[in-house]
Order: sequence, then structure tokens, then C-alpha cells
Amino acid sequence: MFEEFLMPIANAPGFQGSDRRLSYVQDRATWHNFAPGPLRQTGNPLDVAIDGDAFFVVQTNRGERYTRNGSFQINASGDW
Repeated sequence: MFEEFLMPIANAPGFQGSDRRLSYVQDRATWHNFAPGPLRQTGNPLDVAIDGDAFFVVQTNRGERYTRNGSFQINASGDW
């Protein structure tokens, strides 16, 4: 979510000509849509779906991470 901020005066040595209005974007918030998507058959036995308010916890090189993406795969070490 963002809004436009209009700076009333732009005054800097690099500007040619008279002062002018500058437009910036101000980041106000981050919004996540956790609404469920449609369920569909994928044919992958490791694909799973979440019903309700939940997350999968996955182990990464940078520690535990949370995701709602249920498309899992087995790596060369046999981990998924």
C-alpha cells in the first residue's frame, strides 16, 4: 500500500531552470492476502494444500521459514 507524496519545492544545484514539484512514492504498509486459492489435482504426490489459517515450516540454509506454498520436491539427498 502506498501513496504519492508531492514535494512542493525542488531546490538543488543540479536542477536546471526554476524550482518544480517532485513526486515520490511513500510506502505506507504491506498487505498480504492469505485467502485460499482453488484446490486442483496436480498429479504430484508431494503437493499438499492448507485448509485454514496455517503455514508450512520449512528448513532452509538460513534457518526455518514459513510458507503457504505446498509444492514440495525431494532433493538429491532424499530430503523434502
